[in-house]
Amino acid sequence: MLPFGPAGGGFVEMAFPAPGHYPFVSHAMVDAERGARGVFEVR
Repeated sequence: MLPFGPAGGGFVEMAFPAPGHYPFVSHAMVDAERGARGVFEVR
């Protein structure tokens, strides 16, 4: 969990365990149904 307040921002670093496709959505699932989603492609 990241302790960002309303209208706050920051950055994170990530490391993936293996090559592949990793989908993600925002915290608002209704937005994901409207197309606010993506996929990290790790090679």
